[in-house]
Amino acid sequence: MPYYGQPVGTDWEEVGFGFNRDVLTDLLRGRLGFDGIVCTDWGLLTDAPVFDELFPPAPGVPST
Repeated sequence: MPYYGQPVGTDWEEVGFGFNRDVLTDLLRGRLGFDGIVCTDWGLLTDAPVFDELFPPAPGVPST
């Protein structure tokens, strides 16, 4: 499970691993051949407004 850390001082974009396309797609799927489901964090965007839309909490997670 990728998490909130981010690659620093690498060729990858310095954004959190849960949002990092290069790490998730190129490294994990392309180079390492992983073809399963990647769950970065079920509640990563819980209760966070994104483009004026408020995402509902994940099942079992109380809203804030």
